[in-house]
Amino acid sequence: MTAGMRERGLSGQASVEFTAIAFVFFFTLAFILWAGFVMYERASVSSHLGTLGTELPSNWRQMSGEELVKDLLSADGVLKRDNIEVLEVKLDSQPGTEKVSEPNAVAQALGGTKNTVRTSTLGITAKVRYTYAPPLSMGGSVSMEAAVTRTYMTGQLNEYS
Repeated sequence: MTAGMRERGLSGQASVEFTAIAFVFFFTLAFILWAGFVMYERASVSSHLGTLGTELPSNWRQMSGEELVKDLLSADGVLKRDNIEVLEVKLDSQPGTEKVSEPNAVAQALGGTKNTVRTSTLGITAKVRYTYAPPLSMGGSVSMEAAVTRTYMTGQLNEYS
């Protein structure tokens, strides 16, 4: 500050302007960071809610449809099993398809003339709801619904003859 500013009565004007502008700037910055975090979490939950796990659990035949869907959705650890509600589930077990082809070179060398591959599948279709508390929600919660579909191979048998 110069002596001329003091004479005109402007000694505190710069600090008052800085304080007013700094408050607006930091509040806006904090809001942008918070909104980005909320949008990222929502996108992450939405992405994981629409994707079942890549592998069936080893005890899938003993599980109910609801337990199986919850287990597959929470397999990667992002979604909490207790927050998943299965609204509808349909399991479609296909006995299998058969494909006959020529055997590979090793099977031919061992005398094989035909390769038969039998596969069986399990199709899962479900409608689910996930409820979670977003950051800084102050006790509120958000629910998201999604429909998920996936087919898993449950068995494969190769026969050479």
